[in-house]
Amino acid sequence: MSLRYSLLAVAVAAASAQALANTGSSELETIEVVGKRITAERLILTDDDWQKRQAQDLEDLFAEQAALSVGGGLGVAQKIYLNGIEDLLLNVSIDGAVQSGSMFHHIGRLTLEPELLRQVEVQAGPGDATQGAGALGGSIDFITKDASDLLLPGERFAGLAKAGYSSVNDGQKYNLTLAGMLSDNWGMIGSFSDVDSKLMQDGAGIKQPGTAAEQQFGFAKLTGQLTEHQTVRFSFERATDDGLRAQRPNWQVSSWNAVYPLQTVRSTSAVNYQFNPDSVLVDVKLALFHSDTKLKQNARFGLYQGDIQNQGLDLRNSSRLGTHQLEYGIDYRHEETGLTALEDPTVPPDGEKARVIGVFLQDYWDITPRLRLNAGARFDDYKVDDANQQRLTSDGISPNLGLSWQQTTNWRLYGGYSSALRGRLTTNSFVLDSRSNSEGLQAEEAHHWQLGSEWRQGNWQLNANLFQTDIDDAISEVSRVYQNIGDVETKGYNVQLRYRLQDFSASASVNQARARLNGERMNGYDHGALGTTLGRTWVLRLEYALSDTLLTGWGSRAVEGEHDIPTSAGLVQQPGYAVHDVFVRWQPAMLNGLTLNLTVRNLLDKFYRDHATVADFGHLPDFEGLAGLPEAGRDLRLEARWQF
Repeated sequence: MSLRYSLLAVAVAAASAQALANTGSSELETIEVVGKRITAERLILTDDDWQKRQAQDLEDLFAEQAALSVGGGLGVAQKIYLNGIEDLLLNVSIDGAVQSGSMFHHIGRLTLEPELLRQVEVQAGPGDATQGAGALGGSIDFITKDASDLLLPGERFAGLAKAGYSSVNDGQKYNLTLAGMLSDNWGMIGSFSDVDSKLMQDGAGIKQPGTAAEQQFGFAKLTGQLTEHQTVRFSFERATDDGLRAQRPNWQVSSWNAVYPLQTVRSTSAVNYQFNPDSVLVDVKLALFHSDTKLKQNARFGLYQGDIQNQGLDLRNSSRLGTHQLEYGIDYRHEETGLTALEDPTVPPDGEKARVIGVFLQDYWDITPRLRLNAGARFDDYKVDDANQQRLTSDGISPNLGLSWQQTTNWRLYGGYSSALRGRLTTNSFVLDSRSNSEGLQAEEAHHWQLGSEWRQGNWQLNANLFQTDIDDAISEVSRVYQNIGDVETKGYNVQLRYRLQDFSASASVNQARARLNGERMNGYDHGALGTTLGRTWVLRLEYALSDTLLTGWGSRAVEGEHDIPTSAGLVQQPGYAVHDVFVRWQPAMLNGLTLNLTVRNLLDKFYRDHATVADFGHLPDFEGLAGLPEAGRDLRLEARWQF
């Protein structure tokens, strides 16, 4: 399907929206500039978006977002791609705690419990100067729940108990969350989840080795109102994953990709403080964080442990001067990786250290009530001491400029340019003993252009944008040496149409992101940590409230095929696929606080490999057995939730 047909479909949908705009009584809200960022697409997801389909991992979280793709078939192996760019080139944080670095390029770096999340904010492409250092492809910010998310006004204590079952892997999941007010000014929430699952069955009826898992998630957050104008939040999260895994968990098991015991443990601590004395000049926010991730694998070389530690701070202030709102501050991050042979003390441990310091200033200027200008810049300074005793440094300025025009009450146009600099950081911990950095390694630099429009009328809403991101001097591994291998380009469009009428809602979206390296399409085998080729993605979702207590819905995600993709081994294929889901949510009126959910994922039991994982190389000589892990087949999920 060509671009002109896609744009024609959008135009027809918009015309239909205009004709039908006043047929319903439940209107969408008037357009306004939400938040501050206008130079890149900004997406806000809330927990209601994923609770309906009983989200269990990253793929479930982002299943309805056409711009986001998650592949790997297994939580510990999943990687996120935003417009074709891998998450290692994104700024990813949990409550402001940056999750940087990687254990092994075959293993995803995020294992999250959706039950703990209140909101996810996604920004595609480098944004404004406040986004943080090195956000070449954008950012994803996960925000966890507070006690207030469970407590109703006037309540002092509340709880949530949940039990769930998944048929595709005979999985059982239990969660208990408690929240309460310790005093008038202090509240606390604590949560624990336990997941036990057996081998996952794909759409061909084959149980995939290396997919059984035992997972546990613990979380606590203390929120205090120190004074009328001061708030502090202390949060801690711990996630563990144990099981027999393929040495490269995102690939299927083969004679040369055997199964071994693997354990990952991630702990994240954060302190967030805000001082807002109702002053136009002072609104101070401080975030301190520490994140520690460990991976143990007892593979053919013996028992090894990889470590990643991140710690840092973000201090910023906001001031309003007339029609200007200024946000400025400093951020700092220190990153360490290590590799240790736990059973052989004669093998010396390897390690690397890196740090980045940034200062930023961003101006949001309301030129007129309908015209806003964003202009800002940040300066970042990078330094890394690698495992070969080589010190690499880089620094530079990343400017941005954007314009938002509220042409009418219902129509907004926006566009702009933004950039980001990323110097060399640490190497994947499990290859520290066998990799090196090129002496002349240059910093990567991203340039992002975007033009978009938002339109709302009555029950209809249409969002559309065109984007292009160029990453100069992209860094990747060639012959075990990290070096600048050329320029990455991803460009395309994203369109979403939504409609709401009383108890019915519908949304349809399409995303096309063409990711190329030096003009050639990218692939997940050769270009790990950079990006991959994704087929045009279509997402459709319908929901209908049958009554005040009964909600049902259907969703579909279709990805067009990509063929004859060039790789270092030969041409590979990525067949297209369409996956359907249905759900029913019932809240019995006679049992206050009880919610029963029935979800069927992959309704038609489709066998497929997500384009966000490695394609099947099995037809190529010397690559027999190399293929990404297939996705799960039909999955009947049952869940009971009781909020008390």
